[in-house]
Amino acid sequence: MNFNRSSIFSVLGSTAVGTAALLLLRHWKRKVQEQNAPESAAIDDSIDVCKVGFSKKRVPKQIDVIVIGSGPSGLLCAAILSKSAGYRCVVLEQHDVAGGSTHAFECQEAGYKAEFDTGLHYIGGKMWKPETTLRRILDDLGDGKIKWHPMDSTYDHAVVGSDTYAIPAGQQALRDMLVSKFPDEEAAIDGYFAAVDEQDSCAGLFFAAGLIAGLLPRCCRWVLNSLIMPHNRISDKSLAQVLSDVGCSPRLKCAIAYHWGNMGLPPRKISFAPFAMMARHYFEGACFPVGGSKTIATALCRCIVKHGGHVFVRAPVQRILIERGSAKGVELKNGHQLQARVGVISTAGVRNTFCKLLADNEPRVVEFRRELELIPPSVQHVQLFIILKETDLPASNWWVAESADSDAIYDAGERQMDGAAKYCFFSFPSAKDPTWKERYPGTSSCIIVAGSSFEHFAAWADRRVQHRGPDYEALKERLSQKLMGVLFRVFPQLKEQVVYHEMGTPLSTQHYLGSARGESYGLAATSERYRCRELKQFSDIPGLWLSGQDTVSMGVTGAFCSGFLTALAVKPLLALKHFDWVSKL
Repeated sequence: MNFNRSSIFSVLGSTAVGTAALLLLRHWKRKVQEQNAPESAAIDDSIDVCKVGFSKKRVPKQIDVIVIGSGPSGLLCAAILSKSAGYRCVVLEQHDVAGGSTHAFECQEAGYKAEFDTGLHYIGGKMWKPETTLRRILDDLGDGKIKWHPMDSTYDHAVVGSDTYAIPAGQQALRDMLVSKFPDEEAAIDGYFAAVDEQDSCAGLFFAAGLIAGLLPRCCRWVLNSLIMPHNRISDKSLAQVLSDVGCSPRLKCAIAYHWGNMGLPPRKISFAPFAMMARHYFEGACFPVGGSKTIATALCRCIVKHGGHVFVRAPVQRILIERGSAKGVELKNGHQLQARVGVISTAGVRNTFCKLLADNEPRVVEFRRELELIPPSVQHVQLFIILKETDLPASNWWVAESADSDAIYDAGERQMDGAAKYCFFSFPSAKDPTWKERYPGTSSCIIVAGSSFEHFAAWADRRVQHRGPDYEALKERLSQKLMGVLFRVFPQLKEQVVYHEMGTPLSTQHYLGSARGESYGLAATSERYRCRELKQFSDIPGLWLSGQDTVSMGVTGAFCSGFLTALAVKPLLALKHFDWVSKL
């Protein structure tokens, strides 16, 4: 890195006094109120804490924080504020089950039953290590009930045209594999790993600057430029540009970027920064939550309820209430209004927040909407959920691309209805979860995910779920057969094992997760996204904070990290209480 670290500390020092004073004022202002923090509540184990419907009778008289959305970021943020800050949090979810992309559903057909995770298909191998920060946070909030199981040591398999790659756990093992495949490009391979390390060394300061900025007047935020510029120099470059700069051949680029689908954009479009964060996350391999991803949502909901909060489903928010320029509460679609003493946290995505939940007459909202116009939504997906007769399957994933031309593949998915089959991901949740055979005997499962476009399904967008008509069902069936054709090329023995299949489209994502146009990852991971200074935990509306993928990075892990950072933004003194967590982020 070509910047002077002393300048960073001088900037931090110049803001330290003012920041500390503001923190103390906030602390003493709320101290008396927080002495009356809600006591731990008993949980009725006969009630599913992820499915408690909204009722006026259940709403507490005093609410400290309202959280819009019960995805990973919202639940983790509310759990931290409930347990560590003593805030009474109320989480409002528009769906009929909490969890967002960590919720799961069951299907049953011809006596075979299976569970499907909707968003968490695997997570980085560091989660398997108890000493890692995110693992410690989840262990603490979940009372040790969120457990992890390692996937196979070869956790990913990539098929790119005629080339195949077995992706091993461990950074050194990955490097060795790449060098064995590309012995003449060892310097380029090392250059790639060095670029990932450089991004990692800048990321902490970049996100810290976002937190500090919320404590400063807008006119003073320029002092943070030295913190964010090193990361901006990295995020301004695309993945394709960085790989070209270090000297990678086209085939090596494909081997390194085989899993660009995790970010939703091909190498020429995606910023290098989020790809580097994702790649590093998987250097240590991958693991899967024991009992499926719903165990995460359940544990976090229990934490919130145990500490006096509530998680309500079927509680869609109509608008955020602004009084005298500050966020004071929300109005639900049924007209019921809730007030919050501290404020509101929106995890509904910044586009939903600023374009749907906030009034048009707020100048800061109008200004931010203009910035959002420069950042497109992320990719939309189709997901195929398949019930299989019980069979031995690997605890690993497959990424299958028709060719090495990722740009053509991406464009085909945008333009053509059947473009989804040109690049897809599939895995076997039943093989990843050690409790599966006990919970679903005689059954195995498979999930296939592929990029698509909302426009392919827009003709049915105004129709009710499960009532979109035979043409919609016929289209899903054609796409399902194409995707299963990809699966059967790799695993031909599964053709006779299929019992049932069901496809979810971008319309499903729009309905169940509330995304604006069925996008899976919020805002697209472009360079412009990381230049947008409003994409941080603080908003410029007092009492309104943001959380979710849009403020950090894509995926469940990005959402978890965002939830933690937003908790610090709401209650900065938590950074002192959990300094051991903060210092190791």
